Amino acid sequence: MKELETIEQLFLKAQDYNPEAVETLFEAFWRLARRLPKKESNQLAERVYNWAKKDYELHYRILCLAEYTLAVMAWRDERYEEALSISLKSQGMFASINDEDGIACCSLLIGSTYRSLGNIELGLKYVLEANQQLEKSGKYRFYLCISCYQLGEMYSATNHHEEALRMHEKAILLSGDAGDKIIKALALDGIAGVYMHQKKYSLVMKFLEEALALSKEGNFGDFEARVLNDIGIYYLETGNLAESLNYINQAHAIREKLNAFGGMITDMQQMADIYEKQGRLDDAIAMLQKALKIAEDIKVKMKMFPLHEMLSRIYQTKGDVEKSLEHYKLFHSLREEVDHVDAEKKVENMQLIFEAEQTKKENAIIKAQKKEIEIKNVELQQTIDELTRTRVGRKAKAITLGVAVTLFILEEILTEFVVHPFIPRDNFLISLGADGVIVFSLKPIERATETYLLHRIRKRRHE
Repeated sequence: MKELETIEQLFLKAQDYNPEAVETLFEAFWRLARRLPKKESNQLAERVYNWAKKDYELHYRILCLAEYTLAVMAWRDERYEEALSISLKSQGMFASINDEDGIACCSLLIGSTYRSLGNIELGLKYVLEANQQLEKSGKYRFYLCISCYQLGEMYSATNHHEEALRMHEKAILLSGDAGDKIIKALALDGIAGVYMHQKKYSLVMKFLEEALALSKEGNFGDFEARVLNDIGIYYLETGNLAESLNYINQAHAIREKLNAFGGMITDMQQMADIYEKQGRLDDAIAMLQKALKIAEDIKVKMKMFPLHEMLSRIYQTKGDVEKSLEHYKLFHSLREEVDHVDAEKKVENMQLIFEAEQTKKENAIIKAQKKEIEIKNVELQQTIDELTRTRVGRKAKAITLGVAVTLFILEEILTEFVVHPFIPRDNFLISLGADGVIVFSLKPIERATETYLLHRIRKRRHE
């Protein structure tokens, strides 16, 4: 696959630890994650991580980036608990080296994970933090776009429609700088979703058609299927069942090629709903049974119980009470199992959320302590420097005093044996001039001596 080959080539270039090559490798990995084959890209991410571990003491930031990449891959594969755990660990690592942008990338992933786990409040908190830092620094423009899109989706889910539109429009604007059409396509689809919530149907199709054109242009198969499905939902809501079925069928065909089983089941459930509305009850039953078989094969009970509920209702409409009751019982049984598992997962997620907040508090404390230590170190160094200068100053004064005494002795000798044979002894000006030269030269001698002694001390420290 072309994208995987690109990452492999960037990995080869990064192995000489060139900072620019390293940044290019990881940014490409994050940008292309959704388009890489899962098995091969996870193996490559592990290889990169193992490489980063070899010499991490000298290149610790590379290990931080490699750890974060493992979290990105886990999130992409919908291993949300694992993604949350790894991204919290990598955030702590980035915090230990005061890498604000690395911390922000982790916050974005943590917030996106919370959104996927259904906790919009915490999702907003973390993604907002990431958005503010990335906007301030100007680094990782791709992730700044993603943060705007994520905020748009979360505002939309909480019915803050104006804020949602503003963030999606910002994502579109920034996507030009980041050079990423998939973000623009995602944001256009997000805007269409906001207008769908507001029932502004005249605007919905405009944005869905733009998103569809971009997804086809960029060959984003999974996203193309999503937009086609959204167009199908639009026609379903506006009462055009034939067109709705047409677009959902197109989405389903793409998902079949991609083996996107979850999406396929959703498509088939929607098609069955349309068949039921059209009075094609046998077609609806056949479609639901086909969807049920896929859900059973992949063992996803969350997808199974709504299918049994629909089958129960359709059989009741047909007058087949026995089969209706059979599917109704299965619906209740499976829903109870799912609710039980869901309750357990909520407890686990609450534990993860608690641990995440604790880690964040610990990181803040560590960061504050580190800053305080740095300030104390600066103060200590200043004190040491001051004491050193004082000690050197005293030594320089002593040396200067010695030099002064020596010069005055030399002056007496020279005056006695060189000057006085030719000039009278009582010549006051000569004596004053000689003494003045010595006195005025003492301060420069003291400064030069102090500078020399300080230079010697600094040199010994560096050695």
